[in-house]
Amino acid sequence: MNPRAILLAWAMAFAAAALVLVGLARTEQLWWSQPGRFPQAPVVVLGSSLMLHAFPEQGPAKWPIDDRRNYVRFAVNSMDEQQTLDLLDLVTKRPTEMVLVEINPIAFDFAFERQTQEAWASWVLAPFNELRRFSIQTRRGLKIVVGAFGGTGAPIQQMMATAPPDQPFRIETDVLAKAYPLSLRSPREAPRLRRIIAKAREAGIEIVFVVPPRSASAESYMGKEAGVEAQKHFAALAQDFGVRLFQPAFAWPDRFFNDQAHLNRAGALRFQEELADWWRQRQ
Repeated sequence: MNPRAILLAWAMAFAAAALVLVGLARTEQLWWSQPGRFPQAPVVVLGSSLMLHAFPEQGPAKWPIDDRRNYVRFAVNSMDEQQTLDLLDLVTKRPTEMVLVEINPIAFDFAFERQTQEAWASWVLAPFNELRRFSIQTRRGLKIVVGAFGGTGAPIQQMMATAPPDQPFRIETDVLAKAYPLSLRSPREAPRLRRIIAKAREAGIEIVFVVPPRSASAESYMGKEAGVEAQKHFAALAQDFGVRLFQPAFAWPDRFFNDQAHLNRAGALRFQEELADWWRQRQ
């Protein structure tokens, strides 16, 4: 076999492997459909690592609401809107009574996300958009193959993991600069979200949007006005989609956090207590 034929064979092999990975990524919901992969419970909590820090492990003894219904929590690091809707769609098709959904992935973009989107929206880079989407799907497929964490195909054990131990509060300016200001927006897949909520309502499932708090240092960096605007935006989204909203104060003292946004144990306890108070008042 001559060098050209060898090179062509390798190229075809890589292309075939990439297509397989993309196929895995596009069918990752099937991963959750396998028996034992997706535990059922009367209450389901969905969100990013913020929810991992805010809620205890699953189980009736640790449910912060008075009625002590059993629940399960799914937290995906850096959860995006598509992952949120994919999981919400799945859990509302199974026997459950309530789903608590972190609102962040469907309500705003961080500064670095916005910058990336603006760059890729440029007409100069437009021809590469399809290639970029292809590479993202390939990486997601690869995560499923190797069992890496961070996507909707992440191992269920990691999705239900315990929050890391507390650390002394630390905040880095470069991290804040990458995250803020927030770019408030409506859900990009609003029609799909409305369909999911409508079907859930027909099945007797209540969906609640949840707003995790941020540290006082993060609010100081953003500015109080930005925090007020974010709260108004979250409330408007909940009203528009016809769901209840649990929204504690936008900013809490730094002593309740490990960093700019992730609650420590004391912060999680306060969060659960406020959720319980909100629950009682809404009855």
